[in-house]
Amino acid sequence: MTAWVTVLRRLAGRLPDDDLAVLRSTLGAGELADLERTLLFALADNGVGLHDEERELLAGEGVRVDSPIIADLPPPTPADTRFEPEPVASTVDDQLRVTTAAYPGVRRVLRARRVVDHELVYVVELARGSVAGAQSALHWGMDGALLEVVLAGERLPPYQAAALAAGVEVATVI
Repeated sequence: MTAWVTVLRRLAGRLPDDDLAVLRSTLGAGELADLERTLLFALADNGVGLHDEERELLAGEGVRVDSPIIADLPPPTPADTRFEPEPVASTVDDQLRVTTAAYPGVRRVLRARRVVDHELVYVVELARGSVAGAQSALHWGMDGALLEVVLAGERLPPYQAAALAAGVEVATVI
């Protein structure tokens, strides 16, 4: 698991879903210079501060955490991690069934709904493979829903753990 994956996971529920999807796609493409620049703008534009652990992870990836942009960010706030099961099928379910059936290592797909804004969140659980690669490859056609990719059995940040725990199974692939 890369530090970038960890940081972007920790920003789920704090950054807008669209910004997070762009950042994850940029990471999946391996465009790290663009990723750093886009992250800094997203943090500044949305007034999202970083926790000390996130700063340390970014510093380990060569990000200048002493930059004026990061210094001007407000204090960090926690993500809202309240999810509820979503029993009603969505058109995104069909899209994910098709894309995950052809993607290697996918174990299952779950659907949950965030309590705070009622948006759908899908969790794709991998038996093996690259979280960043799967995140980038599978996020297309989500119709505004957020996609979280996790490895089976891994220790997850609170946001992803809560979404996984509340999730209703949409597909079992392996």
